[in-house]
Amino acid sequence: MYPWTNKDLRLCVGNYDTFAIPVVIKKHVPLTTEKYVFTVRRVIEGNYRMGKPVMKGEIVFQKTVEYADLIPIQDDKGDTIGCYFFVCANKEETSRIPEGINAYDIAIINTSAGSEIELIPPSEFISGEVLRYE
Repeated sequence: MYPWTNKDLRLCVGNYDTFAIPVVIKKHVPLTTEKYVFTVRRVIEGNYRMGKPVMKGEIVFQKTVEYADLIPIQDDKGDTIGCYFFVCANKEETSRIPEGINAYDIAIINTSAGSEIELIPPSEFISGEVLRYE
């Protein structure tokens, strides 16, 4: 199964609404030199053609979360065993994300080592109407 079609990784947001997406990272102790980058790209062609990945276009939304913005997850002994954070967007930022299927990914960038680790591969990010119940 391609990560692109993994329904567990799919995100759906309103195309003219604010959003706050929670991201939980387990079994990784965050370092002060790390930052987390959440990127949404426009999808030019969403179908796999003979095993080739989807064609992605320009970046339409990107947020960088620094170490100071992380919330640590601690075990019973008080040791840090992970972290979580929120990727937030206001109405102006979400209006720039085209309606329909886009692609998002999350990467850790270690500034001191100059390395990048992909946490979540390109996955579906659907922008459109969100139903609400009062």
